[in-house]
Amino acid sequence: MNSLEFEKLIKQTKAAVLAAIRDTLSPSLSHMIDDVVQETYLKAYNKLTKSTDIQNIYNYLYTIAKNESIRINKKEKRLTQLASDYVDYQQQFAKDDDTDNKQDFFPALQKVSPAYQAVVQLIIRGFSLKEISEKLNIKMGTVKSKLHRAKFQIKQEMRENKL
Repeated sequence: MNSLEFEKLIKQTKAAVLAAIRDTLSPSLSHMIDDVVQETYLKAYNKLTKSTDIQNIYNYLYTIAKNESIRINKKEKRLTQLASDYVDYQQQFAKDDDTDNKQDFFPALQKVSPAYQAVVQLIIRGFSLKEISEKLNIKMGTVKSKLHRAKFQIKQEMRENKL
């Protein structure tokens, strides 16, 4: 398939692709329509350059656009959840009765494992979980895990010192 044939295909199928996106993509993600369209036609182009045995191109492109929209919806949902988790972690550190007293918090932090300390110190400095992940070159799940473990160790240390 040459570029002129593919351009003609785009003009013929644009309505079907946009209908799939309209039916599937979350309205809050309307800014992603161009990305979904581009990914749809990129996948179709790659398939059509290898094989032209697609029986109904309209259904094929509709399905690709629908699946891409679903993928974008899920990705955005995951990112929203990660942002929500980050806010929850910050609020837990701010509200936690055991960590309200900074006088006790920082000595307890010094007794925590250095790997956990690094994550907590970056949270305190206002870095997001994603930024911490990039800065420390570790996965986001590892950042969350270290943060959770650090919080547990800090609480435990502060309780022991109050006895």
